[in-house]
Amino acid sequence: MELWKLNIVSLAWSYFREIKLFDLTRHVNTHRRMRLEAYRCASEGLSGANLDMAAWTSVIVDSLSEVMSLQGVSPGDFDFIDIGCGKGKVLLVWRECLASMGLAHALTGIELNPDLLDICRDNLRNVGGGDDVKLICADVSSFDFGAFSNSLLLYLYNPFDGRIMDAFLRRLLGRRVYVIYNNPVHISVLMDHGFRVVSERKGKYPV
Repeated sequence: MELWKLNIVSLAWSYFREIKLFDLTRHVNTHRRMRLEAYRCASEGLSGANLDMAAWTSVIVDSLSEVMSLQGVSPGDFDFIDIGCGKGKVLLVWRECLASMGLAHALTGIELNPDLLDICRDNLRNVGGGDDVKLICADVSSFDFGAFSNSLLLYLYNPFDGRIMDAFLRRLLGRRVYVIYNNPVHISVLMDHGFRVVSERKGKYPV
C-alpha cells in the first residue's frame, strides 16, 4: 500500500513538472483538454485524428538532442515540422532548445484543427515573437511537402490513425526524412514504408 501511494505521488509530481509547470512558467496553455463539442469546426472533419495532448517536456528535449547527435545530421540541413502541432508545445520547446544551441531556425507546425491552431498562435505570442514559426492549417494526408526544399525532421505525438498515417507517408516518398514518433502506436505503418529505427526509448512513454 505504501509503495502504491509513493508511485502515485511520484507520477503526480512528474506530471506537474513535465506538463503543468511548463505552462505556468511561460503563461501558455498547452495541456488543458478541449472537448470535441467545444470545437467550432465539425467533428466529422476530424475523422481519424486523435485528441490533442501535450507531450512531456523532457521527451521533446531528449528526442531532439538524440537526433542532433546522430552522425551526418546537421540542423541546417533540415526543415523542422511538427505534424499535428495542436497547441504548439513541441514548437515552443524546439525554439528554446535551438536558442540554447545558439541557432536561429525556422519551424513549421501543421494542424488540421483551426481551433487548436488559434491557441497555438496565442501561445507563441505569449512567449514573445513567433515570426520564426510558420503555422499551416492543412490535412497532411493530402498536403504537398514540395515547398520544403531541405531534408525533413518530423515530430509526431500519435496524431492520427493508421489510415491517415499511410496516406501521409505516401506524400513523403523520395524525401530524406527523420521522424520523432512519440507514443508510436502505428510504427508498423512506418516500417511498411521503408523507415527503420535508428534510436528508441521504451518505457511508460516510448519514443
